[in-house]
Amino acid sequence: MLARETAGCALPDAAAQPVELAELREAVFRQQLVRYPEEELARQLTERRAARLRGADEVLFLAGRGPDGEIVAWADLYLDRTSGLAQLEDLNTAAPHRGQGHGDTLVATCLALAAAAGIPQLFLIADAADWPREWYVRRGFTEIGRSHSFLNG
Repeated sequence: MLARETAGCALPDAAAQPVELAELREAVFRQQLVRYPEEELARQLTERRAARLRGADEVLFLAGRGPDGEIVAWADLYLDRTSGLAQLEDLNTAAPHRGQGHGDTLVATCLALAAAAGIPQLFLIADAADWPREWYVRRGFTEIGRSHSFLNG
């Protein structure tokens, strides 16, 4: 589990924008097909996103767009002002658009929105053995805890 302070974070000039789930659906489905080529499984995983709207008091689906206006990157932001918690979840950039700053824009937007909500830290869960963890560390996130899962295999 990683976190970063939100104090002083402002929206970037080209901030990611909130979108409705319906608008995000096609981009998510295309990305799920890359991971899971079985179309029915990809569709089920895409449709399951609706349950995320119950994940916190305020749930924002944020999107970054390519030059043609197509959604090419997205993330979920969960805000709970009462408990003072903000979580970044499921940051993705479609493969052809990686390395163009969309992830940085999404992270900066999430930090700024959490700060504007009066929430002092943004946290996320990143697998200690996977590359995104180091990507987030390079952006100022630090470890605040660990979780372990035991699988019977």
